[in-house]
Amino acid sequence: MKCFFLFDIGDDKVKFAPIDNIKECIKTKYGKTLDENCITVKKMVLGVYPFATDKEKNAVIPVWICFLERKTKGSEYVEKLYVPINAITGEEFYDMEG
Repeated sequence: MKCFFLFDIGDDKVKFAPIDNIKECIKTKYGKTLDENCITVKKMVLGVYPFATDKEKNAVIPVWICFLERKTKGSEYVEKLYVPINAITGEEFYDMEG
């Protein structure tokens, strides 16, 4: 079996941001539209985002992928959205380049 990624787990422990920080991040992102729309978090999935630290080494960042639904008042249309959030900082994860 070929292995594409080898991870050195190490002894480092990472503390995740409290769930209230994740909620606040979503409120901040969609707060301007909360009066007109109903935002519902349908599920959250914890994943990792790999990025290169140098030519031969990589690291990963734990990321919550928050799957949302937004329904506009007076409409039957439901918009499906997702927001990646850094699980350590509780901030929206923008840097997909690493």
